[in-house]
Amino acid sequence: MPQPTLATSRLTLTPLTAATAHLNLIIRLDTNPRVMKYIEKHVLTTQKATDDHSVRLKASLITDGLGYWVGYYENQPIGWWSLAPCTKDNGEVDPSKAELGYRLLPQYWRQGLAKEGAGRLVRYGFEEMGLKEVFGQTMNVNEGSRKTMEACGMGFVRRFWEQFEDAIEGTEEGEVEYAIEKGEWEVLGEEKKGLV
Repeated sequence: MPQPTLATSRLTLTPLTAATAHLNLIIRLDTNPRVMKYIEKHVLTTQKATDDHSVRLKASLITDGLGYWVGYYENQPIGWWSLAPCTKDNGEVDPSKAELGYRLLPQYWRQGLAKEGAGRLVRYGFEEMGLKEVFGQTMNVNEGSRKTMEACGMGFVRRFWEQFEDAIEGTEEGEVEYAIEKGEWEVLGEEKKGLV
């Protein structure tokens, strides 16, 4: 099943494509220091952002229905959301779980839009893709991302540390993982389920 276009009360989430408008959004996101603060030590070059766009496009080829979506708010592309395929320790794709991600332009932060898009993808993952678990990871110091996952009903799973060649500020505080299983999601209220 190809990725469908999804909607919320304010957003239209369309599958990421090679369209110039989508590439331009990725470049705007990946070259913005505020957006990249918890992702990379330095903003990406236009070429590196273009290369990363190609990698994101390939995600939708791994598992039908999963991948990246561009979010439109008032007919403007404002960021991307993802429900990315996961692999098991043996390298095989795990069809029972997916990783949630999102990245928005700063002028759209703190308006509930990240949560709205993320909640819609979690709902899609459980209701339409038959996933058993959705998880997400971020830096421990990335309060905004943590709150977005919590607002979608995801619970704290663990804090862990990774080694980076060129560590960014806050790395010493570790990374965190949040997750929600389908049974937990089914008993959530409508707002956290992305139904409002």
